[in-house]
Amino acid sequence: MIRLWPVFVIVWLVSISCGTRVPIVTTLEYPDFVFPGIPTTYSGGLQLQDQQSAWAFLQTGDLNSAKLRFEELLEVDSNFFPAIVGLGWVGLAEGRFQEAADQFRLALDQKEDYVPALVGYGDALYRLNDIASALQSFRFAVDIQPSLLRVERLVAELSLQVMTDRLAKARQSGD
Repeated sequence: MIRLWPVFVIVWLVSISCGTRVPIVTTLEYPDFVFPGIPTTYSGGLQLQDQQSAWAFLQTGDLNSAKLRFEELLEVDSNFFPAIVGLGWVGLAEGRFQEAADQFRLALDQKEDYVPALVGYGDALYRLNDIASALQSFRFAVDIQPSLLRVERLVAELSLQVMTDRLAKARQSGD
């Protein structure tokens, strides 16, 4: 009688070694990015583990693998806004600010108070030099989640910048 269990073990080991392993994140590549978690109200049935896996690739700087993982989540459910936000963060990391803004906006069209999308949208708009809109997005995010210290600091800085710009324009129009 042929023993099959060693064959199964070998096949299993080969399959594990051929697959892409989820990296262990020791240092965040993008510490200011807000993890797009799955809200408890979401009924899409996707696993948080899949979202965390994609995020781990992003945070280790493997943007191609992160993008593929987020896209795989969207193949299962094209309206899964946490993965859409993940793609927005990938776009931001790659310096594709308009594409990132579009991804974040797409997610916000589905859930207007989703903090990771609000912060990402603000970051993308800021890099596109749309300061007033970035400020509005950041303010909304801080109103929902006051513990966002970096974003709260940005709100203060951008508020001052917007007021200074308005004052300068008012002075120019008065001359």
